[in-house]
Amino acid sequence: MSCPYTVSYRVALRYDPTKASNSGSVVPISVELEDYFGADMSDKSILVTAQTVTNVTTNATFPPTSPGATNPGFQFSVSPARGYDYELKTTGYDPGPYTLDFVAAGDPLVHHGPFLIR
Repeated sequence: MSCPYTVSYRVALRYDPTKASNSGSVVPISVELEDYFGADMSDKSILVTAQTVTNVTTNATFPPTSPGATNPGFQFSVSPARGYDYELKTTGYDPGPYTLDFVAAGDPLVHHGPFLIR
């Protein structure tokens, strides 16, 4: 008998998702990949890639942007402290709740980094 299951990372947010930012600002999305027990699994060998930004109110999605060449290819940078960082440019965002939707290599789930625009 087999029992199918999905192995996925737990994502710990390393920023305050309740702190609202102005439209047009750069919102730093910092996350850490963890195992089941909460141990940090973040490593430069595991690519974390931004996929979309979702307006939670309207469900509209659009591509994420970053200032300059901060996050080329939608790749999160590996943080010197721990985890990963994405500098999200929010030009033209209406006020409201959003998520930066991203994937980690080898993980079948899409994860979400929530943030607010005022």
